[in-house]
Amino acid sequence: MKLDRNDAVRLAVLAAVALALWAPGLGGGSIVNGDDGFYGVVIRALARGEDPISALGWRLPVFYSIGAVFVRVLGPTELALHLPSMLFGVTTVLLTYVVARRLAPERERDVALWGALLLIGTTQLFMFARRVRGLDLCFETWMLGAAALAVGAGPRLGRWAGVGALIGLAFLTKSVVVAVFAPSFALLLWEAGTPRQRVRATATTAAAAAGVAALWFLPIMLSGRTGGIADHFGRHVVDRATSATPLVGEVEPATYYIDTLFDFEGAFAALSLAALAVVALRVVRGGRLERFVLGLVVTTLCLFSAASSKVSHYILPAYPGLALAIAIAIAAATARVAQLPRALVHGGVAALAAALLALGPLSPLDGWGSADYAPSSKAGALAARAHFGEVPGKLYVFNEYHAAALFYFDGPTALMTTDPAFAAAYDRTAGFVRGRTHELATPAEVVARMSDAEHPACLMVSADRTVPGLHDALAPVTDAEPFEGGWLYCTRPAPR
Repeated sequence: MKLDRNDAVRLAVLAAVALALWAPGLGGGSIVNGDDGFYGVVIRALARGEDPISALGWRLPVFYSIGAVFVRVLGPTELALHLPSMLFGVTTVLLTYVVARRLAPERERDVALWGALLLIGTTQLFMFARRVRGLDLCFETWMLGAAALAVGAGPRLGRWAGVGALIGLAFLTKSVVVAVFAPSFALLLWEAGTPRQRVRATATTAAAAAGVAALWFLPIMLSGRTGGIADHFGRHVVDRATSATPLVGEVEPATYYIDTLFDFEGAFAALSLAALAVVALRVVRGGRLERFVLGLVVTTLCLFSAASSKVSHYILPAYPGLALAIAIAIAAATARVAQLPRALVHGGVAALAAALLALGPLSPLDGWGSADYAPSSKAGALAARAHFGEVPGKLYVFNEYHAAALFYFDGPTALMTTDPAFAAAYDRTAGFVRGRTHELATPAEVVARMSDAEHPACLMVSADRTVPGLHDALAPVTDAEPFEGGWLYCTRPAPR
């Protein structure tokens, strides 16, 4: 189904709504603690031209490289770090519309608009569109773009080569997670024509995807610096999927993602899961969009539920399908009401999307307009920089709750902890550009390491994350300086 001028207007409205919700405050405040701090460190390293293999470690290059372009243009600011995620959130919404519009029959063209509106109203999409960590939205952009290009491609191999190139970009964003789209793309490939044409389309798609992925992997393999690749596929694919001890998070039940969906989305979860029954019935009747949606949602939930490492945002690829499932159910219900004004249904769906976002159990609208996520981490890092002045110094951060400080300090740092499980998890998952490490230490060992440091050092401790015995151990050998939200323990007075 070709898009027309009416579709262009709808796409513009969707983009405007998404930007109005997600843009306020992104250019100020501070980035989120945790992963966003690590993402910021890697992106800035790439922006400065550091060796990408060392800077990325086990990570894949596409999202971070795009972030680095924004940092080069806008500087290492909150706006530069947040913009890629927000823009990928917008493209995810728009491409959800395009895919649905092209797969749905003309009489149900409104399903695309309703699904995209409901997707904008989800809590997790809202949250990740306003964070540095927009990796999942970047991935969805490539995969939904590939799906939009595949619809109606028929036997045209040029189109299938484009599909494969986009899948290759998705692979260089989130690796084997492309598998969650496999059943949906199998259905699209089935429409390529005769059996021979299907084989040729499949081979062309696979070859193009492999060619794009090879642009990253082949130079690394030829250089012999394959440690990051081994770590990626060993720890971050195989271990995350199969290890008896989760690489990240805790041991969770098989129902974790259903429970999480309700925890984050509330009524949206109930409506979408109920709507999947309607979608399943319509699949039997040959609905193309329904087949795409059901394949995407079921595969995502099943694959990630079977994996040992479970984190709430892992199922973000299913969100477009869940939103479209509700829209399909609404279309099925309203079709039974004769001469129901379309404008009334549009208004009702828009109101439903707004209510789901505003009344959800973890509604992000509570802090809408503000992006000051970790003010104490930023304040502590800037205080340490002011303390050292022109003298080279090292900042120790004593737990993950100040991980954003690693970005704001912009110098040698180490993340320290007394929790062995935390240290092991972050050693495996975070990784650093050169000069940045994770260290496990008791309070006495912290004192010893700071005292033996080649350069002056400060330890940053949150006021609400105090460690027993740490203050008493540090008091005789450091000067304590307060900052907003905690204390800096520094091994030498500020330069005069």
